[in-house]
Amino acid sequence: MELKTEAVVLRAANYKESDMLLTLYSLNDGKITAKISGVKKANAKLKFCTQPFCFAEFMLSKRGDFHTVTNAACIDMFYQDADINKIYAGFTALEIVSNLGGGENKDRFYQLVNFLKELKYGEVNYLTLLNSFLLNFLKSEGYGIFSANCPVCGKKIEDRVKFDFESAAFFCFDCNEQGTEIRRETYLTFEKFSNNNFDVTEKGNIGLLKLLDFYITEKLNFNIKSLSELLKLSFGLK
Repeated sequence: MELKTEAVVLRAANYKESDMLLTLYSLNDGKITAKISGVKKANAKLKFCTQPFCFAEFMLSKRGDFHTVTNAACIDMFYQDADINKIYAGFTALEIVSNLGGGENKDRFYQLVNFLKELKYGEVNYLTLLNSFLLNFLKSEGYGIFSANCPVCGKKIEDRVKFDFESAAFFCFDCNEQGTEIRRETYLTFEKFSNNNFDVTEKGNIGLLKLLDFYITEKLNFNIKSLSELLKLSFGLK
């Protein structure tokens, strides 16, 4: 059976002498793995579509659950070859989609494509874009963080703040024994994102990214290596 679908290349791995295996996130079928033959040869015409961040229209041959790329037409190459921070931000998005993105979901697909497009061509700060993408993607996967008054006392959180990873919610400092205290600026930055207010400071963005890094590790039991590297290399955070 022949399939035609738009897809973003999440990663590529060597396979046999001259072939590769691509992990694609596609519009019509979600995450799929596809073999592409002979692509490591010097004159291979489809070499371009083995690069992460490649957004293309793929022709696939499907036999059972096995896919083979037969042709591809490039739509855009979202790779950020001049900005290491944006490279790591982009790879962070590819990693979380690779880990969480399952079957067909057009909203998730367009979330990824629009994020990569804005990261390459837009003027919004890359940290703001990444925080917004991660929060929206986690919410779409059922791992959203709650924005509301303290779940225990019902009051607005005015002073010291704790975040509880299990319930994915913020609490007044004295209302939760198990939570982890976070910077108030991190909490206020999250609240701004929840209200579609993206006028945030770099310090607030970094704090929120660090919180999301811990949250994904604790709640979802996997580490986004690109996000950890972004925080470490760009801001000296471990």
